[in-house]
Amino acid sequence: MFKQYMPFLIERATHADHAIYHLDGPDAVAHLDAILAIPEIGFIQWEPGAGGGDILGWIELMQKIQAAGKGLYVSGGPHPIWKAEILLKQLKPEGLMLPVYAASIDEGEQFLQRTYNN
Repeated sequence: MFKQYMPFLIERATHADHAIYHLDGPDAVAHLDAILAIPEIGFIQWEPGAGGGDILGWIELMQKIQAAGKGLYVSGGPHPIWKAEILLKQLKPEGLMLPVYAASIDEGEQFLQRTYNN
């Protein structure tokens, strides 16, 4: 059924300045290769969704998205700093959107210092 909507998806993406596809949950992963093949879609928003577990269990999928040359929005957050640091070690920073939260301004500033000094 997904394939019947592909022409509509491509047409919508063609008219957007920056097209992002919201890939939501384990069942949607079956369509990832088809979505990655659409050049008009420049960004994928990955959301593990209900039953998808922790975002850290999806690092290989997120790496696949980046390897295809797509930007990546890591949804399911904002993510605590400890989790963001793990993701930042595994993912390319180029084209990465990663919502992060800190318990305090000081914690956030320290995180930014560590992140930009590496």
